[in-house]
Amino acid sequence: MAEQEELLQVDDHENDEVDETEEGPAEPVKKRCLGGMLDLIFPILTTESGQIKLTRRRSCLILLLLYTSHIFSAWGDRMWNFANSLVVILLYPGSLLMPGIYGFVIKLFETIFGTIVGDYVDTNPRLRVIWVTLLVQNGFVFFSTVLFSVMFYFQWDVCGHAIIFGSLMILVILSGSISNLATVANTIAVEKDWVVVIADDNSKTLAVLNANMRRIDLLCKLLAPIVAGVLLTHTHSIVPYIRYDLAGGYAATVIIGHWNVVSFFGELLLMIAVYKMVPALADKKLRGKNNEKDGEEVVRFPSRTGKGFKVLKKLASPYRTLITGWHIYWKQETNLIGFSLASLYLTVLGFSGVTATYLLTQGLSSDYIGLAQGLGGIVGILGTLLYPYLQRKVGSVRTGLFGISSQLVMLLFCVAGVFSPGKPTSDTGIGYYSPNCSSEDSGGTLSPTSTIPYSSLIYPSPSLSLYSEASPSPSITPPAEGSNGGFDVNLSIILILVGVTGARFGLWMFDLSIWQLIQEKVVVEERGVVSGVMNAMNSNMDMLHYVMVIAAPRPSEFPYLTIISFCSVFMGWVFYCCYVRRARGHFFHHPAKVFNKYCGCRCGQVGRATENPLSIANQLQFQDDDDDDL
Repeated sequence: MAEQEELLQVDDHENDEVDETEEGPAEPVKKRCLGGMLDLIFPILTTESGQIKLTRRRSCLILLLLYTSHIFSAWGDRMWNFANSLVVILLYPGSLLMPGIYGFVIKLFETIFGTIVGDYVDTNPRLRVIWVTLLVQNGFVFFSTVLFSVMFYFQWDVCGHAIIFGSLMILVILSGSISNLATVANTIAVEKDWVVVIADDNSKTLAVLNANMRRIDLLCKLLAPIVAGVLLTHTHSIVPYIRYDLAGGYAATVIIGHWNVVSFFGELLLMIAVYKMVPALADKKLRGKNNEKDGEEVVRFPSRTGKGFKVLKKLASPYRTLITGWHIYWKQETNLIGFSLASLYLTVLGFSGVTATYLLTQGLSSDYIGLAQGLGGIVGILGTLLYPYLQRKVGSVRTGLFGISSQLVMLLFCVAGVFSPGKPTSDTGIGYYSPNCSSEDSGGTLSPTSTIPYSSLIYPSPSLSLYSEASPSPSITPPAEGSNGGFDVNLSIILILVGVTGARFGLWMFDLSIWQLIQEKVVVEERGVVSGVMNAMNSNMDMLHYVMVIAAPRPSEFPYLTIISFCSVFMGWVFYCCYVRRARGHFFHHPAKVFNKYCGCRCGQVGRATENPLSIANQLQFQDDDDDDL
């Protein structure tokens, strides 16, 4: 009996072990799945070059503070960048001149003083850079909103108070340029320095943090313009004491200005908390001061022009990079794709302030413009999601060709849209650069030739959509006798929005292809110089597109800007096609190879010995011709 009881106990223990082995792995699998999903957002951080591993809770807290601060920053930037051009058109109606000047000056400041901004980030402690850039950035945006609010409140538009408007606009443009420089400095400090230190130089952690910061920026790019458009369009009832066509701009600038005040304190407190939780952020080697700290004697020769010469040298740094690095860039196999990418910057067919202003003058309300920009961002994200799949299937070269080709096709809708019937635009200023004012609103400063209220170009109705409403409203003049009542589809606006929104898909895919090709084809020692030359070309082409708008500021001339923009993108497509021909040895497949691919016959296969030899780098990417897709 004792032996039987022992056997039964042994069997019970064996059954328990079997049950544990059957049920045990279920919980670890769930934990691994949850942990894997959590690692995509909040990876576990390390310090001391990976020697010390932080707890999950502390890592999540640090990254949550960092992400929240970035949300504050990105949301304010995206909302104001979208609203400022639409606000300007309320005070300078019927012309694209002010958005063109505003964008040109901002890009000019960024090009000239960009090197000094980067030098400031490198030569100052991390926390000082953060609070100074946040103060300058949010402070000057708040100052700009105050100036706009004053102009809206006292109705100091260009039609009635040209001198006052011009003086205040100079201050607004300078404030916007300085704020943009602070934004650049803050972006460099956080995304290029703080994130690297927080990741502890771990490539996998750094990749996760970079991807999450980029997702936050894209999410704000989708939603912030929609919110700003709603503020501009549906806040007139909040301020009934302001003229109807200016009330939305007044309410929007006041709300955005207060948001920047809140954002400043929120970002600063969050970044200070991150700084205290990551001790490595306090240890920064400051360029130019290390030699003095190490006790080395630094010999300085007195010179009255020393500091001035250094400043001029920094100001000329972008152009010196473009000149001195040109011979390095030109010898690269990828030199043509740089010209291709730069050509895409000479265009008004994007969701910039110029295009948004043109759509506003054509009768599209601000909330629909913001919604269209959000949809464009979604389409662009779809392009980035499809990019890895295409890149694995056909390679980076042909993925880029597919991207820029699809962008070119979608821009054909814009070309058709600007020549399609839509809401007519009247250029009624007394001069080429004059705004579109009415006699009752001009106040004697200008003498326009039209009796159509300029507010009708901005607010044709309180709830304007993609349709043209023929019925009268409090802010527009009644329709002429015999006009067609009801709604007529505005085909011009629809085609432009379809083209600009759909082009985001190919543009973002093409951009990823370009920079991956640079990473793959350019050696590490020359990658920085090549990237610097490409960025300089892009900045100059971007400024040139604003010069183009200043030269043709009237909405009636936007079709000509559209044609120039399409031709510029087409030239970029030609440059890239030439690179494809150079890199792959052919552009179109030989008919015999296409026949072999789909018919399985190899009698007509062309020998590879007759083809032009390719470089070793290209042979690595070149796939077997029998497996190529058209």
